Amino acid sequence: MTNTLECQRQIDHSDLELLSVCAVSSVPEDFHTASSDQALDAEAGADVILPCAAEPRAVGPEDLTVEWIVLGHEERTDSVHTFKNGRDRNKRQMASYQNRTALFHDELQNGNMSLKLSVVKASDSGDYICVRTSRTGQHYAIVKLTVRVRGSKPEISSDFCEEGWCRLVCESSGWNPKPTADWLDDQQRNLNSEVEKVTLEPEDGYTVKRRLLVAEGGNSTFTCRVSEKDHVVENTFHI
Repeated sequence: MTNTLECQRQIDHSDLELLSVCAVSSVPEDFHTASSDQALDAEAGADVILPCAAEPRAVGPEDLTVEWIVLGHEERTDSVHTFKNGRDRNKRQMASYQNRTALFHDELQNGNMSLKLSVVKASDSGDYICVRTSRTGQHYAIVKLTVRVRGSKPEISSDFCEEGWCRLVCESSGWNPKPTADWLDDQQRNLNSEVEKVTLEPEDGYTVKRRLLVAEGGNSTFTCRVSEKDHVVENTFHI
């Protein structure tokens, strides 16, 4: 048996209903899929395949139930996709996933229960659980998906100037995951600045804001750079 990460929900093995607490505890050794500590990254707008596979069993599609659920969303149901009694049954599917999910029906009896998720967006990020139920037993595993979104070009403004000093404000929004912001001088050296402030809106992503105090009339150029891994955007301000 191979241990998986602790979850915010628990699967009731009798009827696949989600309970409020506890954890997914283990995955049988014949169940092969991406583990929770192997993040699957995708760019916003792309189609992705959440991998889920088990050793083939002598089970026809009509005897197989496959349930994909996601943890941590605020909608009343956590269902992403359900296959049961030989067909898709998505009456309980979350509204945000409608018309965006598909199983590979021809591959189910070969143990391939991967889910295709189309046109992914930041709010799709999360821990997905794949549950396979048949007369041979029940198996499950977790896939962690992170959808990366590059935010806006930083906007730079000055919110006050007095006694020879000005405070510059850099702000960029629409990021996922959380970015970092840095102020640089005209030699591309990092400058000491106020601690960045980061906020999150579920549908709009992360917004980062960072302020810098500079001398007024110094004839200098300052750059605000916002980044998250290989996503980098920047803007300059001359004072």
